[in-house]
Amino acid sequence: MRVSRWWGVGLLGLAMSAGCASKFTRQNFDSIRLHEDSRDSVVAKLGEPNSNMGGDDTWYYEDEDRHDGAVIQFDDLSGKVTGKQWLDSPTRGGVETPTIWKELGVK
Repeated sequence: MRVSRWWGVGLLGLAMSAGCASKFTRQNFDSIRLHEDSRDSVVAKLGEPNSNMGGDDTWYYEDEDRHDGAVIQFDDLSGKVTGKQWLDSPTRGGVETPTIWKELGVK
């Protein structure tokens, strides 16, 4: 009985940690469609943004562990996505995310 109880506790812990995984991934970012997705659907796909400089029209996402980031822009009237940009880590041949955030004024 003791072994099966600890096995159950271990599975519960694994399930809980899997639920804490970040929604902000390249795959989820790529699923966002211009002129179709809304603010609500972006939150459903990526989670809450790290920052929304300039009001609700420009959202910034960052994964500090992977050094990846993204910028999502919305139309002021319709609330639909009008632009998006993925910012890779320098080890993946992209732009260094912390430098981009500084240039954009994101802290």
